[in-house]
Amino acid sequence: MMSPENSEPIDFKQKIERILEKKRDLIHALETLLPVPETAAYAKSIRNFVTSLKRDVSADDFLEDPLFSIWLPVLLVYGRSSESDSKGLQEATESIVRLTEDRRASSGILAYVAFVFLLVLAVVLLICSTVIPVFAEMFREFGLRLPIPTLALVWVGERLGPRSFAIFGVGLSTVLMLWLAMRVGRRLFIFMDFASFVRGFSSGSSTNLMAMSRFVTTLAELLRIDTPIAEAISVAGRSSQSPLLARSASRLSMDLRTRGKPSRFLSTYFPRLLFYGLDPNGNGIPCLNFLNELGVLYSERARNRADWVTGFVVPIATVLLGAFVGFVAIALFMPLISLITSLSFITTSLS
Repeated sequence: MMSPENSEPIDFKQKIERILEKKRDLIHALETLLPVPETAAYAKSIRNFVTSLKRDVSADDFLEDPLFSIWLPVLLVYGRSSESDSKGLQEATESIVRLTEDRRASSGILAYVAFVFLLVLAVVLLICSTVIPVFAEMFREFGLRLPIPTLALVWVGERLGPRSFAIFGVGLSTVLMLWLAMRVGRRLFIFMDFASFVRGFSSGSSTNLMAMSRFVTTLAELLRIDTPIAEAISVAGRSSQSPLLARSASRLSMDLRTRGKPSRFLSTYFPRLLFYGLDPNGNGIPCLNFLNELGVLYSERARNRADWVTGFVVPIATVLLGAFVGFVAIALFMPLISLITSLSFITTSLS
C-alpha cells in the first residue's frame, strides 16, 4: 500500500528551522490574535505558547517534545501563510487550543456524571432514612390500612433507611474503583501488543477522538512540508497527547520503515480512513485536504459527544429524581387523605 522508507529525511527539519528564524513575527501574529473575540477565551494557552517561543527553541523541540509538537500545525500554517493572511493562523490556533480545552473538559465529564449519580443516591437515601420512617410510624399509630404504593414505599424505606450510610459508602467506593480501573487500565493497555483489543476499549471515548484529531491534523501539516510518512506519523503520534496513540504511531512508523505496510493489529487500531488519506490512489501520494477534513471531523465528533453526555445526564437524572419524589409524595399522602376523611366523618358524627 505504501512504499518502505529507507532514505533519511531530506529537508523538513530545515524548513521548520527557517520558520523558527521568523518566530518574532509569529509571536507578534499570535499576540495580535489575543484581542480577537473568537480567541479571547483561549488567551491563557496562547500566552503560554508565546512564552515558550521566546525561549531558545529548535526544530527538534517541536519534533520530539509533546508539549511543543502539539503546536506544530500552528507553526507550519504560519510558515506557509502570507503576512496579510491571518485567518489561517487564527483557525489553526483556535483548533489546537480548543482541542486542549475540550480535553480538559472531557476529563471532568465523568466526574460530573459521578457527582450527579451520588447526589441522586444521597437524596433517595435521605428520604428513606428520615421522611419515610416518620410517616410509617404515624400510619401504624392510627392503624390505617395502607394502599399498595404506600406499602411498597414503607418496605423500601425500612430496608434502605437503616443502611443509608453503608449504601452510600458502597456507591462512592464503586465510583472510585471504576475511576481507578479506567486510569490503571488505560496505562496498562499501552504496553500490550493486542491493538485490536485496545481499540475496543478506548476508541469510542471523546478523549481518543480528540487525540486522533490532533494526530491527523499534525500529520497533514508535516506531510505538506515533504516530511517522510514514517517520520510524520511518529511525530504526529507524540503531538496527540495520548500515550496509547503515540506508542501505536511509533509502531506504525517502524512497520512502514521496515515492511512497507502496517501490521494486522495496527491496521485494526487505526481507522481505515486514515490509511485511505495516506494513499488514496495507490501511488504513495497522500491527500492532504482529505486528512485535514478528517481531523476536523474527529474534533467535531468529540465535541458533539461531550455535549451529548452533559446534556443527557442532567435531564435523565432530573426525571428519575422527580419521579421518585413524586412517587413518595403520592404514596405518603394517599393514607393521609383517608385519615383526614375519617377524622372529618368522626367530627361530624360527634357534633
